[in-house]
Amino acid sequence: MVERGESSVPPVRSAATLVATAGHGLLLFGGEFFDGETNECFNDLFRFSPAKQEWRLIESPGTPPPRCSHQACVYRDALYVLGGEFATSAQFYHYADFWRL
Repeated sequence: MVERGESSVPPVRSAATLVATAGHGLLLFGGEFFDGETNECFNDLFRFSPAKQEWRLIESPGTPPPRCSHQACVYRDALYVLGGEFATSAQFYHYADFWRL
């Protein structure tokens, strides 16, 4: 994972995962935004630093496709993402996959 230089606040979303990391703050992955008409799924990864009160966008090679309603945990300096779903007004898909970021 590579942290971008600029501070970046994540867009509003639901059904994302937010996990604590040892000494690094919080990691936010994926989720969805629905405004009653349009649904957008995300596959972005953000780190929140409580000490700096700042969000940073993280680039990770091999990031999974956009998803929401997944599970995630941190183990030994990696974020693991399991399953979830992808939904738009035209399609719906359940994932049964496992990713290491």
